[in-house]
Amino acid sequence: MQLTAIAFACLGASKGVQASGIDVKVVALGTGHAIDMGRRGDADVLFVHDKVAEEKVVSEGQKFVDWVSGSAGQATVASYKIGDEQLFFPNATK
Repeated sequence: MQLTAIAFACLGASKGVQASGIDVKVVALGTGHAIDMGRRGDADVLFVHDKVAEEKVVSEGQKFVDWVSGSAGQATVASYKIGDEQLFFPNATK
């Protein structure tokens, strides 16, 4: 398993993580670039120092979760077909 951690300033993976067998790839970037990389799904963990930017990206993610688990999102997921075959049978509940 590999986790990609994006950090503005990161000293590296701890010995405990190294002993776990998890491969940690640390990529040091500025906060804006790190958040963009996370937004694209290219990172598993972000360490940032800009609280306003962090709260914004978390809010955006929560909006998606709320939509996809709500009636409009569930209907959209259920309507996805290949040919006439429905591929997904959503059953999210709030």
